[in-house]
Amino acid sequence: MRVSSLKRGFTLIELMVVIAIIGILATIITGSLSSSRAKGNDARRIADIKSIQVSLELYYNDNLMYPKNIYATSGTAPNNGLAPSYISVVSTDPSGNTTPQTCATTPTTAGCYTYQAYAYGASAACTTSNPSVKYHLGVGFQQTANTALTQDVDAPLAGSGVMAGFIACTGAGAGDFSGLDTAVSPAQCRNNPGSAQPSGTETCYDVTN
Repeated sequence: MRVSSLKRGFTLIELMVVIAIIGILATIITGSLSSSRAKGNDARRIADIKSIQVSLELYYNDNLMYPKNIYATSGTAPNNGLAPSYISVVSTDPSGNTTPQTCATTPTTAGCYTYQAYAYGASAACTTSNPSVKYHLGVGFQQTANTALTQDVDAPLAGSGVMAGFIACTGAGAGDFSGLDTAVSPAQCRNNPGSAQPSGTETCYDVTN
């Protein structure tokens, strides 16, 4: 006695369930990859900042002052930059395509690490008679819960806190930035002197000497 078997395809409902499951899994995987990428970018930012700090100290050891622009490519102290004498290339933010060459001419471009040099408070700051003896270096993080954000200095604009008694090399606060600022895309500490503290979560990882 032969028993015939009937072949049956998937029903529309079964196909929709499978598609929905695939969609959910894809969303989970995409979110995980995005989080991993952000975590990797922030780790790279920390490493870059530390590398720049070492270069800044080497620069100071030779010149007894800090540069006005870490990306500058010509001139003499404090108008020259760190590369190539103190570091091969001054890094830019890993999430963008900004080049060091762009940062050399326009250091406030998003993607350039935010940097400001300071001298002791005076009208003629950052000259040979009143050299730049302090710096403030920062970058915005993608991960707002990164524990490194609780271990940085959160330095305010020049004139208060750890910056008390200092004046920014570009003038009375011009070009200065607050370590309590939120970040702008792609991940850079805000560079907007004189503005009120922006609302939102602080994402600026900043260091000073």
